[in-house]
Amino acid sequence: MARLSVVIGTAAMLVLLLVVDTSGRPSDIGLFFGRVHPTVVHFPIALLIVAGLTELLAWRGVFAESKLAKATAPILFLAAWSAIVAAVAGLYLAQAGGYDASTFAWHQRLGVVIAVLAAFAYVWRSRVESTVSGGYLAVVGLLIVLVGITGHLGGTLTHGEGYLTRYAPDGIRRVLGEPPKSALSDSPIDDPSTATVFDTMVRPVFESKCESCHGAAVRKGGFRLDTPEEIIDGGEDGRAVVPGRSDESDLVRRLWLPATDRKHMPPMHRPQVTPAEAEMIRWWIDAGASFDLLVADAEPDPAISLIFESWEMEALPEGVFALNVSDPDTVALAELQAAGMSASLIAEGSPFLQLRCPDADACLTAAQVAALDKLADQVIWMDLGRTTVDDDAVAALAGLPHLTRLHLEQTAVTDAGVSALRGMQYLEYLNLYGTGVTDATFELLDTLPALTAVYLWQTPVTAEAAEAFRAGHPDVHVNLGAGAE
Repeated sequence: MARLSVVIGTAAMLVLLLVVDTSGRPSDIGLFFGRVHPTVVHFPIALLIVAGLTELLAWRGVFAESKLAKATAPILFLAAWSAIVAAVAGLYLAQAGGYDASTFAWHQRLGVVIAVLAAFAYVWRSRVESTVSGGYLAVVGLLIVLVGITGHLGGTLTHGEGYLTRYAPDGIRRVLGEPPKSALSDSPIDDPSTATVFDTMVRPVFESKCESCHGAAVRKGGFRLDTPEEIIDGGEDGRAVVPGRSDESDLVRRLWLPATDRKHMPPMHRPQVTPAEAEMIRWWIDAGASFDLLVADAEPDPAISLIFESWEMEALPEGVFALNVSDPDTVALAELQAAGMSASLIAEGSPFLQLRCPDADACLTAAQVAALDKLADQVIWMDLGRTTVDDDAVAALAGLPHLTRLHLEQTAVTDAGVSALRGMQYLEYLNLYGTGVTDATFELLDTLPALTAVYLWQTPVTAEAAEAFRAGHPDVHVNLGAGAE
């Protein structure tokens, strides 16, 4: 009966491979079942390896008559069925699209072959009570080899090319035809006069944090980040990078969403883009998203200058970064995080912090403000956008003298709340999109000596008032939204 069930299951799997339509829009139930694949696929891998080791030991005369040797048939039974389920689930998972066609095709074919061979091996072994033949052992050995190859292809589909060999010793890399690890140095810039900003500062972030889902092998959402043409073309949701307009670039928006947001990228279970890396990408887009801009010709703002300096480039710190500020108090930092605010250093070795509120309904609470008072000198970037922050809450920001970047978009803030920012010496970037501020806010903006960009689209601010402010502040970018400038 058990042998018959495995034969029927194998036949059903082969029929499904022929009849399931992978060209149309996948159903929700199909995608739900498909996502079982990454979990189920580990069972046949482990079971087939155990069966192979057991048969090897029995063949060599070790435990030949033991209960362990007699357990091989049941192990193969479980391996065959789990391989069948994994193959069918993988078929439905593939309907979501976004995978390299060639790599996926081989991964699928070999997965089906493993399921069929596992079923065949089980039927064969279940009919033999003692010594097995060399042909059977060859089938089991082939299964182990195919499991390794198929697993490697699965890792490539999930994590991108080179995932397995990235940290392999040079001896193994030579055998596989890979360049030595020295060629993969993390030092981004050797000669600023020939190095481009994209290749040395932006592309490495895409390669390490993004291309496992948006590269040549996997193209989630039809979007790729491994070639300049694909980056500009965008994906199924349109353009992700708008040169010169990071505020309109979906790539930037997703990087800066709270980690708990389902649209945040990379997903929570993947390596995350650091605040410094996200800021570098934002600056690169605002500078025109050029793939040819040389590092030597770049004009970084103070925040980017700090990143340049961390890479031992010749750049003098400016503005707040020229100040002698101590490292943040670890106890206060722990208190702030325990109170529900996310805090991280903007760059390794820097004392400066970037903060945001993962919980939109609990932002700038009393406990958070109390902890902020102990970190006032270190806080320079703050993202309060899309939270319930109002005028009273913003008043707490007056005690942050070194704030350089502030997001208040889509909050309940009005002119009264913004007035708390009056005279901030280092504030460069202010996002007030979708708030209730009016033309009166320009009186406050006039008191911010370092201001370089303010975003006011979808607010009551008038184009006439904005134009008058621009006339007196030609170095400040005033954004009223598409068609309003």
